[in-house]
Amino acid sequence: MAYVLYAGNHWYGDAADAKPNATTYAGHTLTEKDTGKIFSAYGGAWVDMSYHGGATGYHAAESGESTTHTHAGGSHPDLAAHDTLGLATQAELDTHAAAADPHTGYLTEASHGGVSPAGHHAAFVQADHDSLPNPHHSNVILTHDILTPHNGFPGGTTNFLRADGTFAAPPGGGGGMTTLKKTADQTINAGAGVFTDVVGLTFPVVAGVDYAFHFYITFQSASTATGWKAGVNCPAGTLDFWAQSDVISNGAAGVATHTERHNTVRDDMTLLTVTITQAVDLAVRIEGRYKCTANGTFAARFANELAANTQLVVQRGSWGWYF
Repeated sequence: MAYVLYAGNHWYGDAADAKPNATTYAGHTLTEKDTGKIFSAYGGAWVDMSYHGGATGYHAAESGESTTHTHAGGSHPDLAAHDTLGLATQAELDTHAAAADPHTGYLTEASHGGVSPAGHHAAFVQADHDSLPNPHHSNVILTHDILTPHNGFPGGTTNFLRADGTFAAPPGGGGGMTTLKKTADQTINAGAGVFTDVVGLTFPVVAGVDYAFHFYITFQSASTATGWKAGVNCPAGTLDFWAQSDVISNGAAGVATHTERHNTVRDDMTLLTVTITQAVDLAVRIEGRYKCTANGTFAARFANELAANTQLVVQRGSWGWYF
């Protein structure tokens, strides 16, 4: 009966048979590396079957056995057999290796090795690139005026792309307050009593949106003999505003006389024929509400009493806001 050492101090076999010493064999202390060895009771002694045939070697070759494998045909299949199997013969392999250009359209190993990376690119792909209607290596410069509609984009500066993919003005005139400020002096001389936009104090409006607005316009007149008027203009919709006009001299003391008006009419104010004080800063305030029904521009406006007159100047730093 043979027994197999499974793991240290444990043997498998017939429980009725004796087992070898659990810790030693032939004077050798068994360890985990002896796991898996087969032992057999032979001639009254326990024999390690891993060393059958002698203490110095593993299982010896049986009579007639060889340590080398011999093919049934006597050798590796010859080239003729390769050809029968549909494989390349030696002659075919030699012919292929000696061919100057075995694969038409591809660089040979020799020609590839003698071409620089730049030259290789030119030799290998330039002809193909030149035949393309738009070679991908060509420089493409795209320019476009964002104010002009193109490719489905509306252009301009008042519309924005919403989450639903639609271009539209933000609700409520933008949802937040937008400030305005004049950056340069502006001479008002569009004609006698003719309103003109105050540059820098205008903003775009969109139908269906309600707006609130405020303008603080600082101006000077070079002569008290030159009068003026101020107002607002906008597209169709409902307009109302409150305006305060500077028709009293500047001073530290408050006065009981001032000019204020409420109006609902565009470009509307009684034309003044004088300015209270010449060559000093004066101011007009206009604020109100506008319910827009047509796209366009909302503007603070100013007019000179006289034609071809350059004495009336709206000052830089005039400001406003809207939302």
